[in-house]
Amino acid sequence: MNKTLKKTLSIILTILMLATSIPFAFAADEKAHDAVAVEFAESGFIKDNQSVNQWNYSSSYAEGPSNMLDGDQYSKFCVVIYSNIAFSDLCDYYYVTAKTTDETGVSISGYQFTTGNDAPERDPVSWKFYGSNDNINWTVIDSKENADISEDRNSEVNFMLGKNSENYKYFRFEFKALREDQTTFQLSEIVLFEQHIAEFESC
Repeated sequence: MNKTLKKTLSIILTILMLATSIPFAFAADEKAHDAVAVEFAESGFIKDNQSVNQWNYSSSYAEGPSNMLDGDQYSKFCVVIYSNIAFSDLCDYYYVTAKTTDETGVSISGYQFTTGNDAPERDPVSWKFYGSNDNINWTVIDSKENADISEDRNSEVNFMLGKNSENYKYFRFEFKALREDQTTFQLSEIVLFEQHIAEFESC
């Protein structure tokens, strides 16, 4: 494929993504993005700005929240709410915070979720994604309501931003709703990307 055609296809793809705002699945053989090195910082349920503790990790700590950021799409996070309380009744959101290992911070151009190995009804479908440099003051980078998440299990779903964010040292997801409002929430992996889709042609 010549350089002019690749550039044209890249521009068309960018326009389509921005126009539709739907998840974008990368081709398996594309090396079109760089994963950001992050470390798990903290997580929890929040209701009326207060921490909520009526829950337990599935299979004890073997399925704890750090699994979402361990680089292994087959080790999932799974949390079970006590007393059959539905997710929306227990909390306003479940949050997970990550810290980049880059002391200058990084600019994010997209992110990826890997769904759990079972039970599609546990998948998150609504969330907000934030960036911060002090882990106190947060700026919204992206948000989704009733996102079209694949029901295929251990499936990678990618969300590209319209433009790169500012540089941030901390990143936070606040998950606000599940596919079905029930008592268990799970997610296998979160990956953050640095490279903008407009640079795909140079890869």
